[in-house]
Amino acid sequence: MHFNMLPNDISLPIPTWGLDSVLMPVFLILLVVGFVVHIVFINVLLGSSLASVYYNRKGAIEKNPVYDRVAYLLTTPVTVSENMGALWGVAPLLVVSVLFTPLFYAAAIMNSPQWLHIIYGNIAAFLFSYLYKFTWHKLENRKPLHILIGTASVALFFTLPLVFMSTVQL
Repeated sequence: MHFNMLPNDISLPIPTWGLDSVLMPVFLILLVVGFVVHIVFINVLLGSSLASVYYNRKGAIEKNPVYDRVAYLLTTPVTVSENMGALWGVAPLLVVSVLFTPLFYAAAIMNSPQWLHIIYGNIAAFLFSYLYKFTWHKLENRKPLHILIGTASVALFFTLPLVFMSTVQL
């Protein structure tokens, strides 16, 4: 019995929407650079925020101030990455919406409630993250509440990329 009925590679042509041969590569380079820079900052954001909450919890459980200090220091790359990730996240969306308007629009309509989660989820995640960072010393005696605030921001941050991935798949 022969199971190799599907071709090894199915080419996916990129629609050019009438752009000339000079302009299309420029847009594609902008798209790739924008996504790469955005993804780097988002990975720092996700990793630093998760590690900060982890070490905050570990320091509270073990009563070790070193873990608490590491957790506090990890909030700085979170703050920087939030802002840079949001800034660089707009660039690829703009390029995608210019190049692939019909495809992107159709996919965004299919999961429009989730797109609202990008707006409200980002706002809530940023606010929880800032609350987590800037109440660090005020909530030193209320560590469970402080860790809960940090966990809420991490949970929100980790749900946001799923919307983008589902849109790309659509």
